[in-house]
Amino acid sequence: MLQQLQQHVRKRMLTELQHEQKGATVIFYNNKATISMTKNPTFHSWKKHIDIRFHFIRDLVAKEEVSLSYCSTHEQWADILTKALSKEKFCYFRAMMGISKFESRGSIED
Repeated sequence: MLQQLQQHVRKRMLTELQHEQKGATVIFYNNKATISMTKNPTFHSWKKHIDIRFHFIRDLVAKEEVSLSYCSTHEQWADILTKALSKEKFCYFRAMMGISKFESRGSIED
């Protein structure tokens, strides 16, 4: 309930600022099975344990407010902000985000 209220408040604020979102919010996710389950609402006994939050997401997908798309684990740019990465992976994500390497040319003491 809290998440729904937070989302409602954010959308209302954007509408008041005359910056209403057009189309569905695209969420990139690295689990094909989960994406498939959100698009197929049939009940299976092995899905009985699924959290209420999942059903909320499935409802948003059905209403076309949210669209889930597959993104390989190796391509998730958000990892640069949330995980400890190797130097190579960090440089790869930095380049993908269009951020160039900053090189210092010395200091004011030189």
